[in-house]
Amino acid sequence: MLNKNISDSFWYTFGEIINKTSVFLLIPFYTTYFSKEEFGILSLVIIFTTISNHIISYGSKTALLRLIYDYSKDQIKKLIFTVISNLFFILISVLLCLIVFHFISYKNDLAILNYFEYCYFICFHSFFFSLINIGLTLIRVDRKVKYFTAFNLLKTVTEIVLIFFFVKFLSDGVFGKIIGSLVSVMILSLVIYFVSINKYISFYYSRKMSKDYFSFATPLVINNLVGWTLVSYDQFLFQHNFGLEQLAILALVFQICSIYKFSMEGVLRAFNVYLYEKMKVVKEGAKEIFVFFISLFSICGFLLIIFKEQIILIISTSDYIEAKPLITYFVFSRFIMLINLLIVFFLLIDKNSKGVTKATFISLITMLLFSTYLIPNYGFVGAAIAASLTFLSHNIYLSLLLNKSINFYSLNGFLGIIFFVLILLINILFEVNIPINLTILLFHVLLSAYLNKNILKRIFL
Repeated sequence: MLNKNISDSFWYTFGEIINKTSVFLLIPFYTTYFSKEEFGILSLVIIFTTISNHIISYGSKTALLRLIYDYSKDQIKKLIFTVISNLFFILISVLLCLIVFHFISYKNDLAILNYFEYCYFICFHSFFFSLINIGLTLIRVDRKVKYFTAFNLLKTVTEIVLIFFFVKFLSDGVFGKIIGSLVSVMILSLVIYFVSINKYISFYYSRKMSKDYFSFATPLVINNLVGWTLVSYDQFLFQHNFGLEQLAILALVFQICSIYKFSMEGVLRAFNVYLYEKMKVVKEGAKEIFVFFISLFSICGFLLIIFKEQIILIISTSDYIEAKPLITYFVFSRFIMLINLLIVFFLLIDKNSKGVTKATFISLITMLLFSTYLIPNYGFVGAAIAASLTFLSHNIYLSLLLNKSINFYSLNGFLGIIFFVLILLINILFEVNIPINLTILLFHVLLSAYLNKNILKRIFL
């Protein structure tokens, strides 16, 4: 059983990473065909896309993965139709709100007027994107791991080809990127409907299930939106204080750190399939699980730091080389963010989504205070410090919340975090070359193997 779960986790992880690959594979394309100013505009478009995805998907991906185990097979079919119907109503509501804001902006000649043509297309993109995620969630529940990976590969290739076509051959710039993404999700949502959703739908709307869904998902949506604010507020401040070109540098740093973040999220999301199926077993092994993931996060984060210059030159141009020292600063905040996500998954075992939302609001207040002061005065370094302090406050509250039901932190986990912080400090204070960093990495891997010896024995023996 353990080997089966490891095998499934590998395929889920691989599929999740592939799902995010298009973002990174397209960075060299964007930095080549877009000016720094256009790349800055693209980062603002990505921010709105993220908002739109959170609102229109309304937590359906996580909610379904958790709620689906509370219903029988026939009830699941009603649940799927109910959720999709709700997402359609949300889409219509958002579009109506946009039309009102568009009219107000037109009457008052506001600066955001030029962005509305993007917004309508992005909303439709978010709806079809949500359908794809529902289909992929159902594939995961069925444990069709290779189907999951194959579809994500198809999705990535389709999106890259269509964006490349609209931007390069039709010379549509940022708008071409939006249209390419929309066309790809429309095609793929039709495919996923016949592959997965069609078998799980009964065209019956249940008010009770709708109430259960909104009750569970609403705190998650609020949490996601506030979390988006935590990540994106820095970019708005940068655009306001330093202009689009400096925003482009920050956006590239965020994109590179996202390689690390999304890869590790892929591992976590593969784990949460097992988490919700074997809740009691996972609770009992919480300490070992946390040490294992802390070790994994720190090793992968350190690899990003070691090869940051090479990554910058591969995915962009020498114009962006000033992003090099910033990556080290921001990796720590992403490391804490990933630990927070792991804690959230454990809290959702008991459906404690409201507690998660409270923690995020505390982080929002922290972020507003620190970012508003630090970014205008200290620029990139201020943004990194503000992000780290924000996610640390989030971590402290979440940890106290989870500790009421699960004893999950241990001396081994604490040692893993301390050693990673020391590695970061060494790389911030000194110009450490690759051979020395690789030596430190080897020691770190050996230390992690020792701290995780029990769980590694169960995996490999």
